[in-house]
This record gives sequence, C-alpha cells and structure tokens, in this order.
Amino acid sequence: MKGKGRKAKKGKRFSSYANRLLSHWAYHRALTKLGMLCEENRVQIAGVNPRGTSKACNKCGNKGIRRDERFVCPVCGNKDDADHNAACNVRDHFITQGVYGPLSENHLDIPFG
Repeated sequence: MKGKGRKAKKGKRFSSYANRLLSHWAYHRALTKLGMLCEENRVQIAGVNPRGTSKACNKCGNKGIRRDERFVCPVCGNKDDADHNAACNVRDHFITQGVYGPLSENHLDIPFG
C-alpha cells in the first residue's frame, strides 16, 4: 500500500504524504462549498487557467520581468506588485470569457474541474 509506514518527523503532526492528501481534500471541499454558496446566491462561478498570468503585463499584455515580489514591464513601464498584477490578469481573463454576470434561471448546474 502506498504511503504505508511513513512517519511524521519529530514535532510534526502528519507526514508530508498525509499532508499532501489532506490538502487536496481541503481544496475540493472548499471548492464544493464555494459552488453551493454561489448557487444559493445566484452568482456565477467559473474557472480561469492561471498559466502565464504572473508574467504578462496587466496594462499592455506584453511579457514583463518578475523578480520576487515586484513586476516590471519593459514596454510600457508598468511597475506593480507581482501578485496584484497576476490577480488583475486573472480578473481580465474571467471577464473576457463571457460568463460574468448573474446566474440565469436554467443554469443551475455548475461545472467543476
């Protein structure tokens, strides 16, 4: 059996293998709960692929330079916090998908994954 016999290091509650399994379970549970809350409040939920969002400038769309917590675009000169820049890109991708807005009457099934 995979993972059998793995013990936690001293001072740790679970082994790294158990922590990885629990983190996936917690993510799925949080996503399910979020989906139920969105459905109850008639708010639409959609997934956005985060690939490349931390490397693209949220102002001009060109590839920028990310160093630690800072993002700098060499084309337009945009200087921003790297996480804020990526969050703006995720927001823009979500809006351009065309799913932004209230949940319609006939759209009660929310696809996950």
